Amino acid sequence: MVMNENPSRELSPPNRPDLARELLRAVDEERERVAREIHDELAQELFALRLLAESVAETRGDDRTARARRVAELAARVEQTARDLAHSYSSLSEFGGNLGSAVRKLVQRHDGRVDFDLSALPEIQFESCTASHLHRIVQEAVTNAVRHGSASRIRIVLKTDPPLWELHVEDNGAGFDPELTPEGLGLRTMAYRAAQIGGSLRVERNPGPGMRVVCKFPSRE
Repeated sequence: MVMNENPSRELSPPNRPDLARELLRAVDEERERVAREIHDELAQELFALRLLAESVAETRGDDRTARARRVAELAARVEQTARDLAHSYSSLSEFGGNLGSAVRKLVQRHDGRVDFDLSALPEIQFESCTASHLHRIVQEAVTNAVRHGSASRIRIVLKTDPPLWELHVEDNGAGFDPELTPEGLGLRTMAYRAAQIGGSLRVERNPGPGMRVVCKFPSRE
């Protein structure tokens, strides 16, 4: 019996009614996640900022300067938290369809926790709809690799083999067997997005640890 050393699966886009029901449920879950993130990060940092500001108001002398500096540092951290949260829901409009720039902004959210290799991700301008779908595919693949696979290294590749483009998201996480694991909403949504740009999506085990998500799509130039 021949064993498949690198199992893979070509994903079929889900039908619209099934996807719509799953997306509605996912929206509710995402709202709860955002609420928790606002409470656990932003609200607590703002509370600490208020307490520190009140402390500064009651302080005299040299200690006042040190505490004021601490207020400024905490305010900067609160601002960055708010920017990160807003960016996770932003569109590609500010990047003008430049996938490379959008992805480089996206990975900053994981700065210090994940080592990203973007050396094979060129600054290519795509039509806005195509860029948006590709950006969300990368976002979902990165989230899955970090959240479910505990990946510490992720490589994102964009290359062309006319008339097709290939987008790869490769990680060193725990991974899974794509031939045996049921398709979750994340994989189904990525397959749906690939289909919307005339492409296909495949997930496969890496030769080493981790997974590879491959999206092939036609050039529209």
